Amino acid sequence: RAVLCSGTVQGGLCWMAGVAASKSTWANANNACNNKPSEGGKAWRLPTRKELVLAASEPGAGRLNNANSPYWSSELGTGAGYEGAAWFVDVFADVAFTNYVAVNTTYVSGKCVRALSTN
Repeated sequence: RAVLCSGTVQGGLCWMAGVAASKSTWANANNACNNKPSEGGKAWRLPTRKELVLAASEPGAGRLNNANSPYWSSELGTGAGYEGAAWFVDVFADVAFTNYVAVNTTYVSGKCVRALSTN
């Protein structure tokens, strides 16, 4: 059975080619992924922090390293001091850094992922 993925298969996920929302707010990036037409019956979404960090640590993660900005994760901040914030992952020289920033920040990009499907 062939794996259906129009982007890159890495970490057991299909990573879309390019970015869904370049340097945008978290809401715009999240909407761009959620509104991207499904592929192989699988819906697109923002990746989790863990998925971004794992993808960045795998060989061939250049598509993350060559970004002009960090990537939003699907995770919103919780608890005191994290309200109105979301986590992002930045990759530089094969090292992933994770931090949180206000959701209305516009220097973070959205990269979509989805579960793999086969035909």
